Amino acid sequence: MKIALTSEGPDTFLQAGLSRVRVVKMVRGKYTSHRLSWKVGKRTFRRSYNDETAALAEAERVVKSLAASEGAATALNSEDAIYLMECRRKLGKIPMHVAVDFYLKCHEYTTKHPKTFSEVWDLFYQRCQSKKLSTRYYQTLRHHRNFWEKAFSKQLIDTISNEEYLNFLSKSPYTDRTKYNLFGSLAAILRFARKQRFISQEHSEIEADFGKLRSKTPEFYTPEELCRLFIAHDKRYLPYIALMAFGGSRRAEAERLSMRDVLFDEKMVRMGPEITKTSTGRTLDIPDILAQWLKEFASPDGKILPLSKIKAISRKRQKVVGLETKQNALRHSFCSYHLALYRNAALTAELAGNSPQMLNRHYKAFVSKIAAERWFSISPDAVRAFANENKLTHLLTW
Repeated sequence: MKIALTSEGPDTFLQAGLSRVRVVKMVRGKYTSHRLSWKVGKRTFRRSYNDETAALAEAERVVKSLAASEGAATALNSEDAIYLMECRRKLGKIPMHVAVDFYLKCHEYTTKHPKTFSEVWDLFYQRCQSKKLSTRYYQTLRHHRNFWEKAFSKQLIDTISNEEYLNFLSKSPYTDRTKYNLFGSLAAILRFARKQRFISQEHSEIEADFGKLRSKTPEFYTPEELCRLFIAHDKRYLPYIALMAFGGSRRAEAERLSMRDVLFDEKMVRMGPEITKTSTGRTLDIPDILAQWLKEFASPDGKILPLSKIKAISRKRQKVVGLETKQNALRHSFCSYHLALYRNAALTAELAGNSPQMLNRHYKAFVSKIAAERWFSISPDAVRAFANENKLTHLLTW
């Protein structure tokens, strides 16, 4: 069987006889996927792959199946073949897919019981909770839900078109990065709704092109600001702050960690696949400065962050200690100062769970080696001395 590979603009087609499969390259920010689509009668089938080789291999398998008259890549046994011929005889000249579509519409089999947008979000949120994800993920999910429910809360999800979603998103005042994140949560909801048959298969998958998202200079703390951060927080938060500042942990990773993962004798923090963002295990070094904070303030058998909900310090207290809110600044600070201190992108990338290319692109040449040495010398005693010098001792609660 001869298979031809053709291109029409950005799309690629694999064709064998009259059967063909379309392969579309989808670029969303820094993520690239390859989407396959083909038709059997009036119905369109789709599959997505991150790897181009896997996508082309699957496209070749499907186009061979279609050309061999196997329908959606399934073979009939003798009993099914007899039943199929009997159905065709009864239908006469009416195509079978037309009869099936008509039957499904009459019996309302295309979707389950009608669900509003909010009801589907409730079910999706319950599904996520069963997976025991991070507190930060649930906070983000609730924030995104509030955004989408402003327009679609009470509408039946099967009656909302993709154009309505995208128009509402385009009119929002958010940055491209935030819109990209909001779109991602919506796409997850719609995939869930399609699998649960709250959306009929006639609805196409939602797509949007955000182009190349611009990176911005990461925010980080100075050593003096880190001292003020320690002063402003209760002692229960100090191990959590220290692990990000001196160990390079992500926020969600630090929330999942417990002290049984901290091995002082081996000077390492063990992070399994269930803890890390990338679902691949890695270890963090425990420098002497981090060991001091953990030994003095962490519960020996408890979690790094023993609270179920992270409470931000009040704006009034922030102003008193002279702090400004900075997004992900502790992890950004670790990457910047560690890279400046050791000049070893591979080592810093291994500890932070990033690639050396990302570190060099985002964190290189932003801080000095002198500032890095000061950063990794901030002990509990150093913070107390800083508080005394700057007349902030009355704010210390530890």
